Amino acid sequence: MGTAVAEDILAANPCRIRGAGTTKRVKKVKPATVAELSAIAEAMPERYRAMVLMAAWCALRFGELAELRRKDLDLARGVVHVRRGVTRANGEVHVGTPKSDEATRDVNMPKALIPVWSNTSRSTPGCAGGPAVPRAQRRTPCPQHPLQGLLPRARQGRTARPALP
Repeated sequence: MGTAVAEDILAANPCRIRGAGTTKRVKKVKPATVAELSAIAEAMPERYRAMVLMAAWCALRFGELAELRRKDLDLARGVVHVRRGVTRANGEVHVGTPKSDEATRDVNMPKALIPVWSNTSRSTPGCAGGPAVPRAQRRTPCPQHPLQGLLPRARQGRTARPALP
């Protein structure tokens, strides 16, 4: 519609909504400090620590992390190949490419994360096409969400969490 207005085909855009796109955050997000991040990672079950650190240091979305495969981790070069993601909509799980073309990318991994992923890979048997994050036994129908069972308990305060300031 904007193109039609620019080319004088329409006098105005009938789809324009006054004030759209000008919403403000209700709460300002404060990123965790390095000490807080360390405390959070240590409080997680061991199989999820690498995932928490990767989310923080490499800015990967949860769906991208949940769908990482061993072959996506190039530990020799310190690179993560983001090629897939998982989302949930209307109770259904969808595995596909990341949110946008730009989201399909290679991400440099901090050197400190390489031994964490090496230990995770060694402690979990599997093939190159298998999940990078070890999966726990689940009672849920969604195998792509390894933290699914922990998050609700954490929200209700039933999971040991670090005391953060």
